Amino acid sequence: MFLIIIVYLSKININIAGNKTVAIVAKSTSYAELGYFVAQLKLKGILENVATGSVTHGQYITVTIGGDLP
Repeated sequence: MFLIIIVYLSKININIAGNKTVAIVAKSTSYAELGYFVAQLKLKGILENVATGSVTHGQYITVTIGGDLP
């Protein structure tokens, strides 16, 4: 299910800054998809110290997710 959500996100960019710090920008029309994506990053231990921020532009929601690789 997690991989299916990644496919349905309109746009996703991943940047690795430093040794373990990751910044992900994900764009979608669904808060539910973005929420599930962020939850899975936390629950599956993909990222630690996860922080998020979001902006809405018309029908699209853009979420910035920051965290550290384990």
